[in-house]
Amino acid sequence: SLSRESGEALGFYSISLGDLPLRNPNYQISLAENDGFEIKPRTLALENVVVGEKEYDGTTTAEITAQLKNIFGDEDVYVSLQGQFVSENAGENVEVEITEAKLLGEDCANYVLENYEEEIFGNIEQKSATVTAIACTREYGDETSFEYTAEGLLDDDVFEGALALSNRNVGQREIEIGTLFNPNYVISNYIGALCTVTPRALTVVATKQSKVYGEDDPTDFAFTAENLVYDDTLDGALARERRRCWKLCNFAWHTFQSKLYNFLCWQ
Repeated sequence: SLSRESGEALGFYSISLGDLPLRNPNYQISLAENDGFEIKPRTLALENVVVGEKEYDGTTTAEITAQLKNIFGDEDVYVSLQGQFVSENAGENVEVEITEAKLLGEDCANYVLENYEEEIFGNIEQKSATVTAIACTREYGDETSFEYTAEGLLDDDVFEGALALSNRNVGQREIEIGTLFNPNYVISNYIGALCTVTPRALTVVATKQSKVYGEDDPTDFAFTAENLVYDDTLDGALARERRRCWKLCNFAWHTFQSKLYNFLCWQ
């Protein structure tokens, strides 16, 4: 039979006549030109591909590990993988792409790696953040956003929404987390504060009115109120000073009461 040049490393080896001339003395045997004999790399496949969980860090970098299938014997070969999430945002089952696969180890030159065609996914966990509300004093009806500090946010990241009061009425009220939100963060530590809500300044303007002497007063004295907020209305009614003779009369507060407003003046 024919024989080849000895060796087991990858590459091409020449083929010789071997023992053909000796075993076939009736023929003068010559070997035609040929391409020789090639030892090709062994093909390996990935299996047990795992994407490591990561905390949101503003990047798409993914850590991927895998095992190799079809290694010959106990040869020293392993794989190094690099990958990218398709999005840097926190979420479950985020698609991951393998961007580089490299065989390493003492015997890695004897192998090639088969392309991995299956889809892989990984999780990006929300990053923890601490929010601290800042105590304040404000007038009833003031809708200015509450100030706070946030620890744990990456550069340029902010929270959407706003802190809110537990109750908007006058008094000392807890500042709560409200609608503060960023999908990449979990507010694991919220430190609240108190807001002192003070009565709102309000001006009531009495409408000039009259009656004929001897007749009954109107059921209610008309007025307008300046600086009311929301859908607030005033309880109670105006009253006038009592005179029996014909004369202009002044109005007094009488039954007006409100814990939400300070009556600055009346006209």
